[in-house]
Amino acid sequence: MNNEMNTTIAQQSCEVIKSYCKLSNLPTINFHECFIETINQHCGYNEINTFTYAIIALISVFLLYRYLIKKKLVDVTFAYMVLAIMIYAPLARVITDALEHTSVATVINAFDQITNGFYRYSFVTSSPGIYLFSFLVFSILMIIRLKTSEKFSLTIAYALVILHAIIVLLSIKFINHVPLIIILVVFPCAITLFSIKYFLKNEFEKVTENWKIPILIVLLPIIGHALDGSSTYYAIEHMDEFGVYYFEQHVVPEIIGKNLGYFSFYIIKVLLSVIALLFLLKYSESKEEFIFFILVFSIPGFSPGLRSFLRMLLMV
Repeated sequence: MNNEMNTTIAQQSCEVIKSYCKLSNLPTINFHECFIETINQHCGYNEINTFTYAIIALISVFLLYRYLIKKKLVDVTFAYMVLAIMIYAPLARVITDALEHTSVATVINAFDQITNGFYRYSFVTSSPGIYLFSFLVFSILMIIRLKTSEKFSLTIAYALVILHAIIVLLSIKFINHVPLIIILVVFPCAITLFSIKYFLKNEFEKVTENWKIPILIVLLPIIGHALDGSSTYYAIEHMDEFGVYYFEQHVVPEIIGKNLGYFSFYIIKVLLSVIALLFLLKYSESKEEFIFFILVFSIPGFSPGLRSFLRMLLMV
């Protein structure tokens, strides 16, 4: 999801890139146009880079799973550390979004000067660079955990989150969307929690009582994808009423939104996340497997969703 500061020019430029960077044009595509220029023009994703990043992500998940399980590094502390990065990344990204606007909040402008422009728009602060940078931060935190203690590493992780959260929260301009999005996130979580407690009681007790996995982690896929779907829906369907215009940057959500409407996108995301959770509850063979794949399903929803939610708070 992107905010169109100059709506016509921004969207026309991105439409040209997207129309060229299609899988049907794969034999003749230009790498610079589909991967570099799309970043330079703030266009987000096209069919070519989406397909490429998806393949890289799947390979990465496979390799990480084998390594982390072998090293016995996946536990509840690991989950909370990943959650910290899932919150930190969109907080950092929305600071970058704010710096792209002419009317930058005083707090963010001061932070930009203190950090010597680190958070300004660049490969590191935009996709896919922000994912690589976040993984680097996470890796450093994991090293700290192994060399010191779980408590110390978590303290550093959430201190990073709190610092960036304070900067963003002190820059809030708009809160009209908050009540509706809270409802659209809490409602499917409550229904799902009630249902699995009743219909999958044994599986739920195995995860929460035997494996001692917190309910927050169990429900994380639904929280994340409901947040993403509802934020996208509100931003694109309603923010124009307040003079702020957004367009969808991701290929699949854009197709769904344009053909079925963005509330349908919200419903589809919630349903898929519920199915994923039910599958993991039913078929996970170990605590480590459950935690790892809960996080894998959560990240693509939670981080983009939180960024969209925060962008509306800042109206950027």
